Amino acid sequence: MKKSLLTVMVFAAFMTQASAIHSTSSTIHTPTTVQNSISIAVKVSYLGEGLDGVSVSIIQGGKSLGSSSTNKNGEAKVAVSDYNNRPVTLELKKDGYQTQLMTGMLLKNGSKYDFSMVKGSGTITTEVNTNIERIEEKVEGQIEKSESKTEKYLSDTEKAQAEKEKREKQAAEAAKEREKLEKSAAEKQKEAEKIQKESAGVAKETEKEVEAAQKQKEQEAKERDRQVKEREEQLKKLEEQQAREKAEEKAQDAKKKAESDAKKVEKSAKKEAGKKKDAAKKKEAEAKKKKKAADKEAAEAKKKAKAEKKAEKEAKKKEKEAEKAKKEAEKAAKAEEKYKKELEGIKKSQAKIDKNRESLKKDQDKLDKKVQKGKMDAAKAKEEQAKINSKQAKLDESQAKLDRKLKGIKKKYDKK
Repeated sequence: MKKSLLTVMVFAAFMTQASAIHSTSSTIHTPTTVQNSISIAVKVSYLGEGLDGVSVSIIQGGKSLGSSSTNKNGEAKVAVSDYNNRPVTLELKKDGYQTQLMTGMLLKNGSKYDFSMVKGSGTITTEVNTNIERIEEKVEGQIEKSESKTEKYLSDTEKAQAEKEKREKQAAEAAKEREKLEKSAAEKQKEAEKIQKESAGVAKETEKEVEAAQKQKEQEAKERDRQVKEREEQLKKLEEQQAREKAEEKAQDAKKKAESDAKKVEKSAKKEAGKKKDAAKKKEAEAKKKKKAADKEAAEAKKKAKAEKKAEKEAKKKEKEAEKAKKEAEKAAKAEEKYKKELEGIKKSQAKIDKNRESLKKDQDKLDKKVQKGKMDAAKAKEEQAKINSKQAKLDESQAKLDRKLKGIKKKYDKK
C-alpha cells in the first residue's frame, strides 16, 4: 500500500511538472480550470447509527487536500482550496474499522455522500468511473495537432527555432525535476520500509510478553473462552454481514452520486476544453494568415528578382554586343587609318605624276610654238617630240601602275 501511494505521489508530481511545462509553452494549453473553496459533506454510520471520530480526507497525488472528522452524528464537512478538477481519493479511517477508499472522484461543490463502516482491518476500495481524462486527452490531442500546425506556420516565418529551444530547455528542467522527485520518493520508500520493519519487531516483542502472561490462565479459561468466543463469533459474523451489506449499499449510493457529480464536472471541463480548442484554432488561423502574407511577399520578391535577373541577362547581352561592335569599330577605324595612309601614298604619287605632266606640258607648249613659228629644224623638232612622247609614255605607265595600286587598295579594304 505504501509503495503504491509513493508511486502515485511520484507520478502525480511528475505530471504536475509536465503540466506546468506544457502550460509555459502555450498560453492556451492548460489542462485544468482552478476553482476555489470546494466543499463536500460526508455522513458516516455504523449499522444505521452516526459514527463519530471518523477521519475524512481528500487525497490527490499522495497529498491531503483537505481533511476533517465526523461529529457525534457521523457528519463532517471537508473543504479544498484551489481544486484543479482532477480525480481525487476520498479516505475514511477509524481505529477498529476497515479503511474505506473511493478513488477517481471529481469533486462538486456542495455534494453530500453517505457511507457505512465495517469493523475489522484492511481496506475497502470503490472506484468511480469518470471520463474527464479521456475528454481532456482528446481535446489535448486536438490542441496539440492544432499547435503542431501553428508551429509549422511559425517555422515558415522563422519563429520555430526559438520555440524549439524554449521547449528543449523546459523539457530538460522537467527531466531534472522528475529525477529529483524519483530520488526523493526512493529515499522515502526506504525510510518507510525501515520504520515498518522496526515497528514490526516492537510488536513481536510485545506479543511474546502478552503470550507469556496468558499461558498460565489458558488451561483454566479454555473451555469458558471457547464458549464465549463461539457466541461472540456468531454475533460478530452477523454484525459484519449487516455492516458490510450496509457499507456496500452506502458505497454504491455514494458511487452513483460521485459519478453524477463527475458527469457535471466533465461537462464543465468539456466546455472549457472547447474554448481552449477554439483559441488554438484562432491562433492557428492567425499564424496561417501571417504565413500566407509572408508567402505572398516572398512570391513578389521572387518575381521581382526574376525580372531583375532577366534584365541583367539582357543588359549583359547588350553589353556583349556593344563590346563586339566597339571592337569591330576599333578594327574598322584601324583599317580606315591604314587605308587613309595608303591613299595618302597614292595621292603623293599622283601629285608627282601630275607635276611631271605639268612640266612636260610646258615643254610641249614651247616645242609647239617653235614649230609653229618655224624657228626649229624639223629633224630637231622631231627628236624633241620623241623625247617628250617617251616621257609621256613613262608617265602613262606610272599612272597605270598607280591606278592598279588604287584598285588593289580598295579591294583590300573592301571599298567600292
